Amino acid sequence: MTTTIRETKTETDEEAKARRNAEYMEMLERSIRQHERGEVFVTTIEALEAMTNER
Repeated sequence: MTTTIRETKTETDEEAKARRNAEYMEMLERSIRQHERGEVFVTTIEALEAMTNER
């Protein structure tokens, strides 16, 4: 009789860190491209609070 062990691949700590780093770098690159295209909204907390209080 032969017993088969079913092996499941789980992400190691190093693989998880590498994946998170890659996702973060992708997000940064996307943000940089948005900034280069002028798609960035810059304001101050005071201006945001004033907009909130206008309602």
